[in-house]
Amino acid sequence: MKEKMPGLEEFQLGTAYLKEKNYKEAAHYFRKALLFYQENPNQTPGSLLSSYGYATAMGENQIKEGVAFCKKGIQRKDQVPEQYLYLAELCLINRRKGEAYQALEDGLKIFKNNSRLSQKIKEFGVRKKPLLPILERSHPVNKVLGKILREPISKR
Repeated sequence: MKEKMPGLEEFQLGTAYLKEKNYKEAAHYFRKALLFYQENPNQTPGSLLSSYGYATAMGENQIKEGVAFCKKGIQRKDQVPEQYLYLAELCLINRRKGEAYQALEDGLKIFKNNSRLSQKIKEFGVRKKPLLPILERSHPVNKVLGKILREPISKR
């Protein structure tokens, strides 16, 4: 018989609050669940770390702390797709689009057919090639030309 996860009830309550987008209550219950692992922090389930990080970031505006917990959670063996979604969302909030995309790609390497990870990565879209490939995408000439030539005529 498999041993029950310490703090399971608190984790389940936190998850329920997270689904309701009641992030402060979710963080509260995840924090309570984390107390069960004070003696052995390396035994803390990755899903608990990631969920706590996400709830803390969203409910208490602790984005950097949330990202750190999400990254810690992903390093554990018991990964679930939500961990990558949480990390990606926090990276987007933190204006780190490249890291968000990478988190989703990493998640899809493990959970190949996960529809939520696939959908989220599709939302990023595909960037068009720079108009002048000899210049970097961020070069002012490419930016201005891109805006002029790719903007619909009706908006000009």
